[in-house]
Amino acid sequence: MKDQAALIMISTKTPCVLVMKSDAMMKRAFASLVTVKGELEVAVSEALDVSELAEDLFTKKPDIVFLSETTPLAQNDSLLQLLIRYPGLKVVVVSNDSNWLHIFKHENKLLISIDDLLPIINSS
Repeated sequence: MKDQAALIMISTKTPCVLVMKSDAMMKRAFASLVTVKGELEVAVSEALDVSELAEDLFTKKPDIVFLSETTPLAQNDSLLQLLIRYPGLKVVVVSNDSNWLHIFKHENKLLISIDDLLPIINSS
């Protein structure tokens, strides 16, 4: 009975998206989505580095973090630290100049032989 209650709690959680306070365009976009769809929680972070963002991740528990590519946290070193520290976290980096989204999710895969490499690449 407890397992069923836990399953219901997990399946009814509203997805939470964490956006940076400095990304005004993204905040407006998510506010529009929430108004139209109503099935999304938007949390705002004022983090300036990975440590501060880690605190927000712990307290706000977002499913996805959206960053603008101009945000210092979207740079390779910071992004790598973030993905290693939170392997299940999905990070989406949005280009300000185009419609491109770069989706990052850290996954660990065991490579048993060199023959396993191509299927691992194709599955990503």
